[in-house]
Amino acid sequence: MERRKFIKYERYTGGSEGLITITKDGLYKKFLPTVSIYTRRRKEKMLLYLETIEELKTYYPEIRYFVEVLFGTYLKGYVMKPIIGGELNSSAYDTAEKLKALNDLKKIIELFKKYGLYYFDIRIPNILLNNDRNPILLDIDSLLFEGERPDAMPYFMKSYIERGGKIDKHAQLLMFNRFTISCFQQFDLETYIDTDQQGIEIINDSKKLDSSFDHEYLIDHMKLKVR
Repeated sequence: MERRKFIKYERYTGGSEGLITITKDGLYKKFLPTVSIYTRRRKEKMLLYLETIEELKTYYPEIRYFVEVLFGTYLKGYVMKPIIGGELNSSAYDTAEKLKALNDLKKIIELFKKYGLYYFDIRIPNILLNNDRNPILLDIDSLLFEGERPDAMPYFMKSYIERGGKIDKHAQLLMFNRFTISCFQQFDLETYIDTDQQGIEIINDSKKLDSSFDHEYLIDHMKLKVR
């Protein structure tokens, strides 16, 4: 992986651990000062590991180079190839496209898990659809090796842990199911989607952080209504 010491940037977008900037070289993910050197090194190790797995490269932006400071003492950020796409809750996509994309995303998440990697930060705007309507994981440094704990956790994951939940495949399912719900307006859920009884229970339980919401994929219990 190529490494550089500095980069000029033009515009910021917000994030929990960093800022994504549009630059002449691509999208620059710059870590916030609050991110520890230990965490930066852990992320660098994971990103280097990721680069060795050809099967996964289709599902996240190409990393062009690392940005370092202090003679390579720690990682300041990294530059990615720009992604042209939209967020999955956008009205630009119809219900059938969203259902297909969610099923594809489920397969992608399971594929990462095959290599011991978990992606808990499944939420808008971290998931994009590219021009081919394929899901892309934008905030790729949020991936964790099995057993690692996120440095910045969404509110619902914090509540889930406080209720006895673990940082494992069930927490990932929690975030996936909540993301699935967020992709649709209530009108769409009632008008265009058939959700079986188990799916309805998952929707209700995901709001209460209770029962089956963290054991099954909601998308497995949803299908397009025949009209």
